[in-house]
Amino acid sequence: VFPESVSSLLCYTLMRMDAKELQAIGGVSEGLEMRIKQAAAEGRSFSDIAEGIKTKRYLQARINRILTKVLLGVTRKDESLEPAYARILGIGEKGREVLRQLQRTTKIPIITKAADASFTDAGARRMFSIDLLATDVYTLLYPEKKAGKNGLDFYRSPVVIKKDESV
Repeated sequence: VFPESVSSLLCYTLMRMDAKELQAIGGVSEGLEMRIKQAAAEGRSFSDIAEGIKTKRYLQARINRILTKVLLGVTRKDESLEPAYARILGIGEKGREVLRQLQRTTKIPIITKAADASFTDAGARRMFSIDLLATDVYTLLYPEKKAGKNGLDFYRSPVVIKKDESV
């Protein structure tokens, strides 16, 4: 999965958003929403749109982050939320030791299984929904369509790396 893989999704999302909605996206500062709309009108790929937005002031990495936030609907309000949980996606032997220590000392929940996550705070629920959406969008892009299905986070456990395995 590469940035170009989301080109159609990005174009669709940008076509349906107006300038005011773009202004609410994290990282979009004054006037950038118009550059984004213009680039989306002229380009049909992730790289064309990103290239159309790029200036000396807006570097490629920042633009890529903004376009990812557009896809996921991450707003400035979302970015201002305090971290509400830690999510374990993979772990090795040393990580297990650290995890045991963290579980005794941290004030935020550590999630190893999405199905076990439960939040009373609206901000935490919002963060978690964006987290789940990111996985679902990613699985839409799998080359083998049978491999990707919604809700992957709920039936896939964290990757466990044994000592003799290397990444």
